[in-house]
Amino acid sequence: MYHQIMTERILDAINLVKNNNWKNYELLEFLKEKAELMLSWLKNITFANGNIPLFNDSCFEIAPQTNILLNYAKRLGLEQKTTPLGESGYRLIRKKRYEIAIDIANVKANYIPGHTHADTFTFELYVVTKPFIVDVGVSTYENNERRLYERSTKAHNTVEVNQENSSEVWGSFRLGERARVRELKESRDYIKALHDGYFKKFGLFHQREFIFKETCIVIRDKIL
Repeated sequence: MYHQIMTERILDAINLVKNNNWKNYELLEFLKEKAELMLSWLKNITFANGNIPLFNDSCFEIAPQTNILLNYAKRLGLEQKTTPLGESGYRLIRKKRYEIAIDIANVKANYIPGHTHADTFTFELYVVTKPFIVDVGVSTYENNERRLYERSTKAHNTVEVNQENSSEVWGSFRLGERARVRELKESRDYIKALHDGYFKKFGLFHQREFIFKETCIVIRDKIL
């Protein structure tokens, strides 16, 4: 959601520079390069029906949709590039009948992680372009019980151990100890990852495997 908001502002900046007499070509090329990367990443994380995964503090009807941004970019003459989701730690696997978005990310906003949830290894599943296994999403930024629940592990499609969060969320925008992905193996139809979010409290690791087949998905969880 925030990526969509920032992408629109970059596109607005390109529009402004292109349509004024004081053209700054160096700035314009810089903005275009960044916008093309941002648009490509956004396209790769968007479901076929236009929805984005509700990871962390994302929700619907706040930011412009991906297709609107892509059309805006086209009118500005930007190229469509292919950028893998890569180091973001998100993956979107597409098969003929389903799409699954997976969070195998470490906390990226390391110094200001206020929008982070205790959601390591969560996923959202769409079947024939319709939501099937979904995320709770967010409904408030107020410092209350609802906010704490929406950021908690049990509000996501992952494993809670001993009624504790995998990452320490508190307040409206606070994060203490956080789960870190220690191991990650990927191939075309397979992901296996392990995080240490429960190690300090219980001496345990959570390992999750995804096996992607054409008509089904196998998910295996182990507490080690």
